[in-house]
Amino acid sequence: RKIKMSFIFYSILSSLVFFFSGIGLALLITPKGLKKYALYFSPVIGYCYLTLAGWHISTFGQQIVFNKDGRIASVNSVSGLNFHGTDSYAFFLLLPPLIFLAAAILLRKKIDLGQLKASLKGFIVPFAIAFVCFLIFSVPLMSYKEPMTTISIGNHDIIDCGLKSRFLKEFSLSDTTGYLSHLTDGHSSLKHDVITSRFGAPFAAAYLASLFSLEAYQFQSLISHIFFMFGVLLFYALAREIFKYGEFPSAAVAALYGLSPTLYYIAYQGFQPQMVAMAIVAGFFFLHFHAVNNVSTLRKYYPYIPLAALLNWGMSITY
Repeated sequence: RKIKMSFIFYSILSSLVFFFSGIGLALLITPKGLKKYALYFSPVIGYCYLTLAGWHISTFGQQIVFNKDGRIASVNSVSGLNFHGTDSYAFFLLLPPLIFLAAAILLRKKIDLGQLKASLKGFIVPFAIAFVCFLIFSVPLMSYKEPMTTISIGNHDIIDCGLKSRFLKEFSLSDTTGYLSHLTDGHSSLKHDVITSRFGAPFAAAYLASLFSLEAYQFQSLISHIFFMFGVLLFYALAREIFKYGEFPSAAVAALYGLSPTLYYIAYQGFQPQMVAMAIVAGFFFLHFHAVNNVSTLRKYYPYIPLAALLNWGMSITY
């Protein structure tokens, strides 16, 4: 029982990290008409912020060398600042969110506190639905003697994600220790994939592993599961705002999404980036549906641009 509770415990802690990392930014950059949904957006915004900050720290002072085919052949350090993975800077990434939250509080005159209180009250039902769906979703994983692990029903993508997470957690991009010096057809396939396409989800797992002093493999399935939960929250918000459903129909829509066998199949196959990307896309669609329905001029669209750009970054770096 204690071992099974460890998965729930670290899932809650990990979710709180994403909520904390994004709530300040959500209050600052969410368009005025969507402030009441800041809590729904905050974990996805937190993920986008963490991957953006992690990307710049990881690539800082690194010279990327390409071969003739446009593939990355090597990465060389050109400065004294060479961060050795998330282990060396995980806690520092929590400081900017604290500043963002302080700024949001200082600018509270621009934020409708009554609306935020109503949003907190209305958040209870969708969060309860999302958490129950998360528990049902996690039953197969928690049936193992050691649920803080990674599972797949056959696909090997999760192994690739785990390898990238281990790399991002403990090494710099310019390290050539062991398998990091291995070249395939004249290029470093691992570093190429990390830099060009599969940075986001592996980095999030590496970051949480560093933050909680655990191993990267222990967060591969967990990342998929908590982003599944964030997706349930955003689908509830979509139903409320875009389709104008009441509380009960919106809860039903969120529950149906949370019990979808398609999502279970994707997660149990270990398609980690896809699970993360679905939550981001839900937020992206929500933002633009709201803009289409409520914005009549280009000038009125300007407040949507910061959040749209951040979500676009998150999607691009994830999948």
